[in-house]
Amino acid sequence: MVNFCHWLMKVGTIVARGKDIKQENRVKVRKCFYDGDILTKNMIIGETGFSNGAVTNILKEFIDEGEILLLGEAESTGGRKSKQYNLNRDHIHLLNVIIKRATTTNEIALTIVDLKGKPIESRTYYAPVSLREKIMGSIGEAVKQDPLIKIVSISIPGVAHRGVITICDCEPLIHWPIEEAIRRSLHLEVRVENDVNAACVGFYQGHQDSLAVAFLYQPMVKYVGCGMVLNHRLFKGANSFAGELSYLPFVDPSNQDKLLEADPQGLLKTQLVSLCCVVNPDVVGVCSDNFECLPDWDLQECLPKTHVPKLVWVGDFYGLVSRGLYATARDYLVYNEN
Repeated sequence: MVNFCHWLMKVGTIVARGKDIKQENRVKVRKCFYDGDILTKNMIIGETGFSNGAVTNILKEFIDEGEILLLGEAESTGGRKSKQYNLNRDHIHLLNVIIKRATTTNEIALTIVDLKGKPIESRTYYAPVSLREKIMGSIGEAVKQDPLIKIVSISIPGVAHRGVITICDCEPLIHWPIEEAIRRSLHLEVRVENDVNAACVGFYQGHQDSLAVAFLYQPMVKYVGCGMVLNHRLFKGANSFAGELSYLPFVDPSNQDKLLEADPQGLLKTQLVSLCCVVNPDVVGVCSDNFECLPDWDLQECLPKTHVPKLVWVGDFYGLVSRGLYATARDYLVYNEN
């Protein structure tokens, strides 16, 4: 009896491992379509190293599930024509939500995008009061209009830890378990991220060969935010607090307010040098609402030449946020079975 139970456990382990390998193979093939465009079977085989039979079976599954489309055959080059495949952009849709604290109100910008990140429709709502209800209502309205929406990615001007907003410029959102509220009420997969972290993910899309990428954003009236992608992963720290450079002890909050008005470039330089000493980034994106181009900083006054990062000026902060929200949802779709 003991030997039989041991055999059953061994068989179960083998079956489970087989399922894991199959899922890993599906992920690798799926990633080819999200990273590329129109593909042939031979192109996928070359990218993954899988056998012809394995790729054929996975493609059939994806086509049956509606995730991949068979487009037809390529032009003949003298031999057998190759079949062409592409990601079904409208298999499901994604919803990007950017929440901002404006001068006199709160702003909710929604954009429905397809699986390649192409915008389908955008709307903006304003909520001077009842912000939580407005967020839920606007997302619900979008889903009612487009039932293909399955994932919502949200950026906030604050910190969310384990789906609960802990710090936020939009004060009505503090202590709100936003992920649970949306999952329970609207039955969507939810990703909530700090807006600067989302922008950093968007910035990283253009610097994926770098092991240490950072992004600095200096608003006009609030303190600087920083996002970091280290070893190709967004680094958030133990409690999603990493990158809150305004808490550096060199400049207290009252003096930061004065410097932000009188010398925003000098303040940002101090924070940038601090970041370089701690993280040693290879490339840093810089965006500020207080000046229009990259300052002529000589960082070698503060840092050894070898450790001075490449600086890249970014003019469109929320464009990067949108790009980062899409990338976050895309990565979830690539690596998870739905």
